[in-house]
Amino acid sequence: MLGATQGPVPIIRVFGITADGNSVFCHIHGFAPYFYVPCQTDMYGYHGKRSIPFLKITMALPRLIAPAKRLLEQGLRFGTFPTQCYQAYEANIDFEIRFMVDNDIVGCNWIELPAGKYRIRKESQVDDQTKDNAIKVSLAQLEVDVSWADLKSHPAEGEWQKIAPLRVLSFDIECAGRKGVFPEPDKDPVIQIANMVLRQGEKDPFIRNVFTLNTCSSIVGSQVLCFEKEDALLKAWAEFVRIIDPDIITGYNIQNFDLPYLINRAQCLKVSTFPFLGRIRSMKSVIRDSSFQSKQMGRRENKVINTEGRVQFDLLQVLLDGHCTVINYCFVNGKPF
Repeated sequence: MLGATQGPVPIIRVFGITADGNSVFCHIHGFAPYFYVPCQTDMYGYHGKRSIPFLKITMALPRLIAPAKRLLEQGLRFGTFPTQCYQAYEANIDFEIRFMVDNDIVGCNWIELPAGKYRIRKESQVDDQTKDNAIKVSLAQLEVDVSWADLKSHPAEGEWQKIAPLRVLSFDIECAGRKGVFPEPDKDPVIQIANMVLRQGEKDPFIRNVFTLNTCSSIVGSQVLCFEKEDALLKAWAEFVRIIDPDIITGYNIQNFDLPYLINRAQCLKVSTFPFLGRIRSMKSVIRDSSFQSKQMGRRENKVINTEGRVQFDLLQVLLDGHCTVINYCFVNGKPF
């Protein structure tokens, strides 16, 4: 495996899915951050139209790029020689973007791991974890280690244009709010969570169910799961998410209401296993405040919740960003008008 053998090293972690629908978590080793400085400088930085050589400087960690750039631009002095300043090039490129550009990887394209070039991680059986026998840290069906030099990125052409069979979870919650008061997670219970799970490319969902507090009438085509206690309902739903292992979680206003409400409500009820909704076992899903401002959109306040390995696709945010046009209509005598 390429890369340093001692000390902290950068590891690229990539989530994906195979053509057969198995989730994959890939630890990519050996890729290091770097930037360039010119090997020589001319008077006032002028060098005409001729090409000049550059020196590639590779760092151990991405966080060392900025101080190295600052040190070189401030200038170095060697012995009796005058202080020499060096202008840094491509030092402001994010580490992940650099990796993708150098390997011709774009969002959602196919990446091939050649047979014999990767190592599969196994579930922990003993306590003696070693460098050559790393254990799984995710809920993905397959977890592997591979060198970045062995990756094969396929452009979206020919057979590689097909879309992966992504698992998409669509959900919506209902709360028992007090009359005239918007539901509050520290007071108002979650009484229902409705779910549909669809594989990309298939016409119909393969799961339709409703988690409901107390009893509920039968729903044609859906499984109704009843719970006497709300904490049991929330615990079961979180486990449901981890078992079906969705690649995409979608709904309407899930970013600013559904997911934050569920997490806060579970915290209120002390459901300690709930806020682990991503694919990393030990990574807790937490709520952070975020703001965005532009002349076109104005200022917008949002909630951000980490669900490592799962993409959140909020339909309300898509509408607010202007990516879709909604036609206003109403119903007259049961028909759209």
